[in-house]
Amino acid sequence: MLTHLAVRDFAIVSELELEFGPGMTVLTGETGAGKSILVDAVSLALGERGNAHMVRQGCPRADVTATFELSALPHLRGYLEEQELEGSDGECLLRRTLGKDGRTRAYINGHTVPISLLRELGDRLVDIHGQHAHQSLLHGATQRQILDDWANHGALLATCRATWKALKSLREKRSALTSEGPEGDLEFLHYQAGELEALALDAEEAAELELEFKRLNHAEELQFEYNHILEQLTGGEVCASNWMQQSISTLSRLESIDPGLAAGKTLLADAGVLLEEASSELQSHLNRIEVDGARLQEVGNRLERIHDLARKHQLSSDQLHTVLPALQRQISERENAGAHIAELETEIAAAGEKLLKSSVTLHQRRQKAAQKLAQKLGQDMAQLGMAGGRFEIHLKALEEPGPSGADEVEFLVSANPGQAPQALARVASGGELSRISLAIQVIVASDNGVPSLIFDEVDVGIGGKVAEIVGARLRALGEKRQVLCITHLPQVAAQAHGHLQVSKHQIKNETQTCLAVLQEKERVQEIARMLGGVEISTEAVAHAREMLGANAEQH
Repeated sequence: MLTHLAVRDFAIVSELELEFGPGMTVLTGETGAGKSILVDAVSLALGERGNAHMVRQGCPRADVTATFELSALPHLRGYLEEQELEGSDGECLLRRTLGKDGRTRAYINGHTVPISLLRELGDRLVDIHGQHAHQSLLHGATQRQILDDWANHGALLATCRATWKALKSLREKRSALTSEGPEGDLEFLHYQAGELEALALDAEEAAELELEFKRLNHAEELQFEYNHILEQLTGGEVCASNWMQQSISTLSRLESIDPGLAAGKTLLADAGVLLEEASSELQSHLNRIEVDGARLQEVGNRLERIHDLARKHQLSSDQLHTVLPALQRQISERENAGAHIAELETEIAAAGEKLLKSSVTLHQRRQKAAQKLAQKLGQDMAQLGMAGGRFEIHLKALEEPGPSGADEVEFLVSANPGQAPQALARVASGGELSRISLAIQVIVASDNGVPSLIFDEVDVGIGGKVAEIVGARLRALGEKRQVLCITHLPQVAAQAHGHLQVSKHQIKNETQTCLAVLQEKERVQEIARMLGGVEISTEAVAHAREMLGANAEQH
């Protein structure tokens, strides 16, 4: 579960540290105080997309660190060990920095990791249910994903997706072999191959020719400079070699007077040997340099041909040698297209059969799961103020299986008795849709195995007795998982195990978000505020105290 959150220079948060415990914790506060900013900060730490606007004004970067306790989650500790990212004492630290320039870095237990890996781990640690989830609920793809997530169809979906991709690739290969046009024309391929065969380019030849051309093109300059260097080293009475020999002789004569000169004389002798070797190497190199105009012309012409063909194939010169083998393979495939197409047809048929088989299995599992999920949701609708309503999940077969199988999934609902179930978008009002969305999220969240759940104002559009039921549902969920809930409903807040209040203040002419952990007296005042508005009456305080007392007795 999430145990600690440290936020620095994120949005209007200057610096904030939070400790979280098990059970259900609510975050409350005035509208605009920054409650959802904390959810955004957690999302950033979990690998969600960030942008430069999230960085607090005037600061170079935002920094968010989330600490999780994994001692009771061996499967997640094993996952980190597989990635060689294990932490110490059963803890896991996720950190994300976001610069004003939009650049971001991700860390797991102090190790720099790709954002994709941070997001993959984040999905296993926290499940966030946003306040606008009911809007995406109207889309068929979302409804199918909800059903598949609840029924744990991940492995079967992965098989369908991989098989569909393989089938798509095989069909593209078949299409390439049967297509017409310059790239697939056998005569054109033979022409391209003939050009490269005539060139007969070796793998290293282009680079070697480039060096040879430079030497030939600068042969006179090289000869002049090498001769000049050799003259200074060994070529006359006043040269480095003679000067060094004279120095060694002088030191030998003086050594009897000052024995400490022996080391210096030895170093000079060694340097003399190196000088002779360097002179010999330069002379050898000089002897190999020729001013050869004919060879220069020959090398230049061949390089020009190589460069022309490289540009034609949109490659660098040192990559050109790879083109001929590729062309020869294409020619072989074209000349034996019939056999290749027959092989591909066999593979396509096998892949299509495998995809169909997986899709049929997925369809059967979806049907069973749809009945169970619809029954659960129908029961929840009655408890959430839609007595007599019905919920159904229909599957419609696609003409051809795709990466997600061969089903379209549609949620149908009747919010009132006597009405036939219809698509959500047609029959559900805003309030009803919010309640249905909440019921779905609580049921899916309770069965998905993710240790920490965050609900960001998912109780919008409900109140009264229904709000009490929602609070009870979230608290019951908190008995099994860690639940963090941003709410504006006192009926929900009163049922939490822990309570955090978010507020906004002007500090040094800057707007900053602050947070306080509420104890019993402070909770009474906050819930009274939620009941009564700006002016907190004695009746609201009494009602708040009554709600908290009833909640304590009930639980």
